Amino acid sequence: MIEALLDKLSTLYFRFFGGTRLLPHEQLCLDAWRGTLSEDARCVLDAQLNSVNLVQRQAAGAKVCFYSSGDSGVPLFANQDPDQHVATVVVTTKEESAKHRMSVKVFLHRGRFFSIEFPKRPARYVEQHGAKGKPLRVVDILLHQAL
Repeated sequence: MIEALLDKLSTLYFRFFGGTRLLPHEQLCLDAWRGTLSEDARCVLDAQLNSVNLVQRQAAGAKVCFYSSGDSGVPLFANQDPDQHVATVVVTTKEESAKHRMSVKVFLHRGRFFSIEFPKRPARYVEQHGAKGKPLRVVDILLHQAL
């Protein structure tokens, strides 16, 4: 009973004070990958995203994890293996050079969308490439798993 109460309080806290909003570069990568999915897979992803009640940023924003409390009957992807690197979204601020590109990984875990992982802190990427104020754009999407 106490566990259920704490779970409810935690859910309320994160709904009002915790983060579920994505930063523009995170949303860009998620939207790019979502656009490659079949209609059925998009429906699964949308249902999972609607159940997310915490977006946690680790390693200064280089890893963005998505959490839902409880198992509320949200549909899962067919591939339910642990730690599945399903896609790589390649982004850049410049067209001319491949050295300005950053490969962002998308992971599922046991059938759930779990994380977006940048190879370095996005703020560091912007700093290194003099891209302050320049929006990222997608230049390629590599799919590693069929969903």
